[in-house]
Amino acid sequence: MLTQVLDLVFPRRTVGSWMTDEEWERIPRRMRVEEGIDGLPHSLVSATHYHDFIVLRRAIHMLKYRKASSLIEWVGEILYETVGDFITTDTVLCPVPLHWRRKFDRGFNQAELLANYLSMKSGCTVSNLLKRTRNTGNQTLRCRSERLIAVQNAFAYRAKEVAPRQVVLIDDIVTTGATLNACSKVLMKHGVQEVDAWVVARG
Repeated sequence: MLTQVLDLVFPRRTVGSWMTDEEWERIPRRMRVEEGIDGLPHSLVSATHYHDFIVLRRAIHMLKYRKASSLIEWVGEILYETVGDFITTDTVLCPVPLHWRRKFDRGFNQAELLANYLSMKSGCTVSNLLKRTRNTGNQTLRCRSERLIAVQNAFAYRAKEVAPRQVVLIDDIVTTGATLNACSKVLMKHGVQEVDAWVVARG
């Protein structure tokens, strides 16, 4: 049933199974580098803007809320085309964690799938250094101040090994940066010296 729905929204064509070559090329890829809230993460790289292309918006929505994990390949490729030249075998990717209840309901963590895709393409390491200690709910309709409050003390360090010197947080979308900022603070509190973030889209 899901495949039939996807076929209606994204007719099976060439790239990524649900879009044409022309649509793929029209997705803007402009590396945006900026600082996060309070300077954390140290640098935030986004591959494109969430509102630039309707097919991208629909694909990310289908991925997250319609359990269309098969779309991760071309969503991940957009990110890889942007950051691939900067990945080395020493790069440590840390996906932004979902609360276990949300992950159970969705069946996957899209940030983890993105990190695994980058690892598959480059051979770098994925390390789930963080866990979400409570369910912060859907942040979509919250303003910046509400998001900041929602993610306070929502993450914990789960790794037992010595912290890497540098870690790159991976997620699909960033809007206010509150979640990435909260994750960065936890990582640095436990010995990570530099935290960067790579996301597919800037909201």
